[in-house]
Amino acid sequence: MLKRQRVGGLALIVSSSRRMPALEPTAVERAFAADRGGDIVLEAREGPVPVPPAGSILFESGGTWRVHAFRRRLLYVIREEGRAGPATRGLEIDGGWSRGVLHLAPGPRLGVVGHALSYPLGELLFSHRHTASGGLVLHASAVLVGGDVVLFSGVSGAGKTTISRLWRRHCPAATILSDDRVVVRPCDGGYRAWGTPWHGTGRHASPRSGRIRAVLFLRRGTDDRLASIPPPAAAAQLLARSFPPIWSRRAMATALGTVTRFATAVPCYAFSFRIGKGAVAAASSVMRR
Repeated sequence: MLKRQRVGGLALIVSSSRRMPALEPTAVERAFAADRGGDIVLEAREGPVPVPPAGSILFESGGTWRVHAFRRRLLYVIREEGRAGPATRGLEIDGGWSRGVLHLAPGPRLGVVGHALSYPLGELLFSHRHTASGGLVLHASAVLVGGDVVLFSGVSGAGKTTISRLWRRHCPAATILSDDRVVVRPCDGGYRAWGTPWHGTGRHASPRSGRIRAVLFLRRGTDDRLASIPPPAAAAQLLARSFPPIWSRRAMATALGTVTRFATAVPCYAFSFRIGKGAVAAASSVMRR
């Protein structure tokens, strides 16, 4: 069995010796299917997740996942029932996030379509590989209009899905690439944004991409207002809203360089808005600047 998926221009191949429902794509993932490429290559194996040695932990999420140093590689351990639950998935992969083994523990979850790369594993894998490659996965929604993209970045509850719904209602020509996670990469002398399968409550998830014209950091307000943010402050906000592998000194140095260059090249604004058509008009003005 072979599964191919492309997110943000990077292709993932997962192979297995037999058919596994856990590797079948979900309805959302089918839009991101790929027919070529192999930037990340994994072999899926059914069996117990490897047990990392004592003292090997590199990162503790405080929730369902950890990362360990393991056999000169990285080992992501996923426990769906929290830190005390059994390990249901493990990703053993090289430090460049290119080649590895996906361990799927026996049990009922193997019969669930899409389980293999379900939250948080697929998102972690692509986020960390994109970071190492000079890109970012950004906590943001993205609106595509005529080849140009405006990003709306913010923490949970800041209004990413709300602003996406406003664009869909008041600008039918717009495509919502995502309402929660967006890939950002340098491309053709500028920066492009891609949608991802990891949507928010609005369930917007498109594989399309476009050239980024501006980043708007969301704030709820009593009027629709744009205020320019200088590059150093914008870079700090971009880093805080991205998902780099913070235990890796090399990847963090790459991420710092990425957000610095991005914030210098792309205009960034603080954007307060009211829920209404005026918010769309105010935000779209950055495409004409």
